[in-house]
Amino acid sequence: VTESGRDAFNTWMLAELAERDAEAASLHRFFFLGLMAPVDRVTILRNIVRRMKDELEKFTRLRDQVAAVEIAREHREVADYQLATLEHGREAQSRTLQWFAERLEQEERRHNRYLDKAPGSSAAAGA
Repeated sequence: VTESGRDAFNTWMLAELAERDAEAASLHRFFFLGLMAPVDRVTILRNIVRRMKDELEKFTRLRDQVAAVEIAREHREVADYQLATLEHGREAQSRTLQWFAERLEQEERRHNRYLDKAPGSSAAAGA
């Protein structure tokens, strides 16, 4: 890998997630997370968790807005399936957020252990 290729990769990994298909973009970054420096892994996972929270909030707001709408009797059967689909999306987003939040917690613990063992740290010095 060339230096410019590595720079482009790092830039992509650390960039904010694009509006479109945040879950897929998050999984792509997670797949390559082991290639990043420990401190960057935490940053990337924090970005992902923040984005997953935003997505969940969008689903929840939409669900709440739709729930406040009076649905005509002749459209209720169709609406039931559409609302169930929306709820599935919200629940899936919630689970995705939970999964990435758990990975972030694990990575923060790993990163803290790494810092404790780093030369010059108080733990590494035996303090």
